[in-house]
Amino acid sequence: MEGVKGFLNGKGIKDEETVEELTTVGPCKTFKLGFLFEQLQLTENQDFWPQGAVVRPFRFSHRTWRQHRGATIDTDM
Repeated sequence: MEGVKGFLNGKGIKDEETVEELTTVGPCKTFKLGFLFEQLQLTENQDFWPQGAVVRPFRFSHRTWRQHRGATIDTDM
């Protein structure tokens, strides 16, 4: 994980970045990255990431999103 943080720091993502390694099945490593929204544009350049890296946005489920916003979920349906 420190290698990923070092990579991000070297590319200009320095403030409040978070790196979480996710559990995977197979030979690839998977990480969930978090950084300031203002730094998103840096990461959208295809030259930012190493060759072979697969990058996709993290998608919250609707249930998780509602819980995060403080809404209650009606489970009596």
